[in-house]
Amino acid sequence: MPAERIAVVTGASSGIGAASTRQLARAGFHVVAGARRTDRLAALAAELAKLGVAVTELPDGLAVAGAGPGRLRPARLATWGDHRMAMALAAVAARLPGVVIEDPGCVAKTYPGFWHDLAAAGLLWRPRPGPVQ
Repeated sequence: MPAERIAVVTGASSGIGAASTRQLARAGFHVVAGARRTDRLAALAAELAKLGVAVTELPDGLAVAGAGPGRLRPARLATWGDHRMAMALAAVAARLPGVVIEDPGCVAKTYPGFWHDLAAAGLLWRPRPGPVQ
């Protein structure tokens, strides 16, 4: 019987911590995610749930049961008007066909060239909201 893989991520409400949480869950890890910004944790939990990831909100973090790569589903993901959420969600949008990021322009606050640079690095994403297929 294989051992359960568990990962603990701090700073999981945005940026690299949020992206790491998603990638580890996608790889099948059970993730315990902690952060100080509980409003961002709730937002991250909502977006992960849209992808089919089982998320439990804790008083000081999230418990994320990895869905595994074959179990994620396309979704329209909200940025919640937060540039960090948009950048973190870019990783899943670039890897999972059918994912749409709403309000991608919110990244202009800190990194106006983010989407251009992402595309230049070979990561494709859907630039406009539309029906998820």
